[in-house]
Amino acid sequence: ALQAGVPAHHRFPIWWLGDGVPLESSIARMVDEGLHSFRPFVHPDCGGNGIPPSPTFLRWVQHCVFAPVIRFHAGDLPPGNHRFWIYDDSTQATVRGYLQLRARLAPALVAAGRAVSASGFPLVARCDFFWPDHPPARSNMQYMFLNSTLVAPFYGNDTQPSSPEPGNMTQVSRAVWIPPGDWQDAWNGTVIRGPRRATVTLGFGQIPLWHRLGSVVVLAVEPRLRVSGQNWSELVLEVFPAGSSRAADPAFPQHHLLALGDEDVAEVGLRRSGKHLIALTVTPASAQKVTRGWVLRFHLRRGQQPVAATVDGEPAGLHVLEPLRAEDAGRPASGR
Repeated sequence: ALQAGVPAHHRFPIWWLGDGVPLESSIARMVDEGLHSFRPFVHPDCGGNGIPPSPTFLRWVQHCVFAPVIRFHAGDLPPGNHRFWIYDDSTQATVRGYLQLRARLAPALVAAGRAVSASGFPLVARCDFFWPDHPPARSNMQYMFLNSTLVAPFYGNDTQPSSPEPGNMTQVSRAVWIPPGDWQDAWNGTVIRGPRRATVTLGFGQIPLWHRLGSVVVLAVEPRLRVSGQNWSELVLEVFPAGSSRAADPAFPQHHLLALGDEDVAEVGLRRSGKHLIALTVTPASAQKVTRGWVLRFHLRRGQQPVAATVDGEPAGLHVLEPLRAEDAGRPASGR
């Protein structure tokens, strides 16, 4: 059920932010709902009202892909048509890349949704959930997605005027508060250390994203139109190791449960052992043992190279992926 602030709204699992909400307000309200209203599953009318120009539409898509729920507004009905294939080829390719990434995030979203049912902790969390002693963490224009990725959407000049045509999005730079710890840029692999403020500049095809070093993200191997159509007999673990000199961040557990079903639960742990050894553990945590293959992708810092890998003490093969190419825009979890 979809509801937007009606009486007894607590009876419904998914909340919609309402009509005519511009992009800036959509981001702020989505982030604040998880803090003030205990609503973990909130979402906007993706695309807003009217038919947005391509840059504005891309900014909406980027925001919605990294939201608890993604739902495009209106279909082919007036006053808005948000079917991405009505746009030019370049826009279509970028949107397709983001939607494929969203589809591959299905295991992570399912696991996060099950965790929400147990704890109420939102999928999209304002940064002061983790760093309450830092005043900049109270901003509702950036957030942590699935406890692992810092997201800071662009939103400038999306004015949503009263006319049917939304304003064009021109913002390509914005200020971001980088939380404590080390953070790897999802687009170029550079690492920035917080806490600090930074200014990021990106083209219309990219959204500011940083992966927390010390985190693990689970993905499906291939995107599918429906979760039920995905094959989870093999999954991908995107691993972002922390530096050897960094102490574990007390805001995050060093082991977390990956619950994909009532009898499909694993405990995933990541640690550094010495200067050159990274240890990842995946331990079944349910009575029923689930047999699954794992593809492990370690995102190393620039200049680092793997020299050997073992699985349960046995040598394992290595394949080094080169940095992202320009045509991978919209697909941070890719490479070649």
